[in-house]
Amino acid sequence: MLENLRKNLRKNKKGFTLIELIVVIAILGILAAIAVPRLIGFQQRAREQADNQVAAQVKNAMGLLYANGEVNTTGGNSITFNITDAVEGVATVDGLAGEAYERNGTEIDNGGMADLIEELVTDINLQSERIIVVTITSGGAVSAILN
Repeated sequence: MLENLRKNLRKNKKGFTLIELIVVIAILGILAAIAVPRLIGFQQRAREQADNQVAAQVKNAMGLLYANGEVNTTGGNSITFNITDAVEGVATVDGLAGEAYERNGTEIDNGGMADLIEELVTDINLQSERIIVVTITSGGAVSAILN
C-alpha cells in the first residue's frame, strides 16, 4: 500500500521546475530590454510631432493675420520673431526684428505680437526645449521653423 502511494505521488507531480521558471524569466528580461528603448523613442517622436503641430498652428495664425491686414510689414522688410515655451498657455515672444504694424497703424512690440498670436492659437505648449522662429516676408509668405 505504501508503495502504491509513492507511485501515485510521483505520477501526480504538477508544476514547473526551477530551470523552466528561470528560462521564462530570462526571456521576459530580454523582451523588456528590447521594448523599453523603443518606447522611449516613441515618446520623443510624439513630442517632436506635437511641437511641429504647434509651429503649423502659429504659421497658419500669422498667415491669417497677414491676410486679414491685421499685421503688415513696411518698406519691403520682413518680420522675424521667436516664440519660446508658453507659461500656462501664454505665448512668450521675443527677438522681434523688422517693423510690424497692426491694422490701426501702431507698431507692434513683443507683447503685442504675443497677444495677436494668442487670439488665434489658444494653447501654445512646446514639449521640448525648442524655439519657433516665425518669419513673415513683405509678400505675405509665412514660415514657422522649429530650432
